[in-house]
Amino acid sequence: MMRMDFSGHRLPQGLHFEPLRICEFSMIENARSLNGLLKPFNGKGMEEWANESRGLNEALAQCLLPKLIGRMQASALQCLDVELVPHTTRAGTVYLRWRKRNWTVMNETLFERTIGSHRTPSVFALDLYLMEMQRIAFNMQMRATNQIATLALNAAAKMAKAESLYLRRIQLGAWIGTAQPDGDSGAQGCAK
Repeated sequence: MMRMDFSGHRLPQGLHFEPLRICEFSMIENARSLNGLLKPFNGKGMEEWANESRGLNEALAQCLLPKLIGRMQASALQCLDVELVPHTTRAGTVYLRWRKRNWTVMNETLFERTIGSHRTPSVFALDLYLMEMQRIAFNMQMRATNQIATLALNAAAKMAKAESLYLRRIQLGAWIGTAQPDGDSGAQGCAK
């Protein structure tokens, strides 16, 4: 059976790390789509979209993250001095980070140092590369869904404020274009 990575590229035999396949993303509803991004929204629709984005973010963390971590831990890559670990920010978003097994260093340069080191067996180079590609894609997906949710909530709050101001204006009976006590219509520069 020919193995393919998440991008549809054929994987060689003898890999120690098995990347996620596209079918594994199908468990997450709308994972490959920004369906609905370019549509008219009202405040409630914006809040719903924020909730959907947060749900997608949680699904990524709950479904894909354990698979990625499990595959690394189950592989021969355990003999290396580095590992991929989940890192949770103060805001609660989970990202994958490279870390030395002795906990002394945690950063992206560990991948560069490990893949470039003469102490890293050449047989692991492709596995490390595929893991780094998965880490980058996972972190981007987490960041994107988190940003969409945050932006949607901010937009919903602004829309609620605009609606509140509009309703207050209507309740005062001061429609744009109606005569003001001093004879000014209130519509500066508009044709009468």
